[in-house]
Amino acid sequence: MGKINKLYVTILFAISLAACGGKKQVGNGLITIIEDREGPEIKEDDFASITYAEKTEDGRLISGSYDYDYRPTLVFREKPYFKGDFFDALGHLTEGDSAIIKISLDSLRKTGHVKDTISTDKYRIYYVRVNEVVARGDLNDSLFNVNIEALKKREAEKAKSAEGSNIRAYMASRKIKSLQRSPGLDYVIVKDGSGTKPSVGDTVIVNYTARTLTGKIFETTLTDSAKKAGIYRASRKYVPSRVPVLSGTQLSGFGEAAGLFPAGTKAMLIIHSSRAYGGGLYRKLQPYTTVICDLEVQRIIPKKIKS
Repeated sequence: MGKINKLYVTILFAISLAACGGKKQVGNGLITIIEDREGPEIKEDDFASITYAEKTEDGRLISGSYDYDYRPTLVFREKPYFKGDFFDALGHLTEGDSAIIKISLDSLRKTGHVKDTISTDKYRIYYVRVNEVVARGDLNDSLFNVNIEALKKREAEKAKSAEGSNIRAYMASRKIKSLQRSPGLDYVIVKDGSGTKPSVGDTVIVNYTARTLTGKIFETTLTDSAKKAGIYRASRKYVPSRVPVLSGTQLSGFGEAAGLFPAGTKAMLIIHSSRAYGGGLYRKLQPYTTVICDLEVQRIIPKKIKS
């Protein structure tokens, strides 16, 4: 997602909070409950589905539930690190509540939860909605885990059902029309290459940057892109990837795309989860995550012909 669209989502989220009804302040006033539902407060070790956005005092978005995908964040309510932290604040909320939480930036610095030593802000501002809670209560570990897995499955199924509409909305927002397809793989040619396309058995040398529909980069072969996205690791070598051109019906969307284009091609790939990581987890990606990939074909190494 571009900056404008991402901001639009968080603005909608903030507006929806403000429109929920009367406000209620808790304790020292750093927690303002916008929508106050009846029910038990979230206790330590309870598991919850929440939607949140973390912002600076001037409204700049830092992080949120929509960093990697359009779905809630699943979190245990841990023991608070200090009075007035995020987990302490969750303990004042119930299922269905919405709230604005102000957390001391100095306290976050002291506990190592933020590295920001420049900002003159006094607080980090969190807009939070509690969607669903799995209460630990008197449940044994086995039954508690069963309930947690059931919640995770429900959220995954929602994401799976919404993937098609999310992809269509993504393409519509960018007015993507010159789209070419194969099942589970959409792609747009950004720059035409020249020469012949690779054949089965060839090896394609590519650079790529992979991100989610929200614009979050999670993998790249480019040093500058990794640093800009905040995922750079000094221990990793950022060099073009070697992709063998294979045949068959079980190829990943990335594997298929690598064999479609001549050298010099630049393309944007929209890889449906069925052709990416499916219902599994990959790094910080949740099940049924669509992958957007900027691909550049550097060169093609022909297969060796046995004499």
